Amino acid sequence: MIKVGITGGIGSGKSTVAKVFEVLGIPVYYADEAAKRLMNEDENLKEKITTQFGNQVYKDERLDRKYLSEIVFNNPLGLGHKIALKNIIQGEQIIKYGVPIGSALQDIKTGQHIHLHNMKSDYIPTYTLDNEFKK
Repeated sequence: MIKVGITGGIGSGKSTVAKVFEVLGIPVYYADEAAKRLMNEDENLKEKITTQFGNQVYKDERLDRKYLSEIVFNNPLGLGHKIALKNIIQGEQIIKYGVPIGSALQDIKTGQHIHLHNMKSDYIPTYTLDNEFKK
């Protein structure tokens, strides 16, 4: 069986291609639908989303997609960057997507951009490609 992934930006025709595949009898897995379901049903994922975007991201136990899109699409920072959702004191762990990613080098106020200028990575590599070549 050949598996094909359809990727592209908003409005690029992914759904159109998927519909063509369906018409041709090719099974299609809609990852967007699965993601929407998981973001509303998976408690672990909901906790991580709430940690990242604040308690107001869920309204009546459902993801407030309008609120989330306003944060994501109206924010001038890239999605890989982080905005402090609370005051962070120097030395405190910084959490991104529910995972500690570093420590604050200085006090960071709610709403400030968090990146290499005010945090240090606490990443410790546990595996490298060198391990592959030692076998």
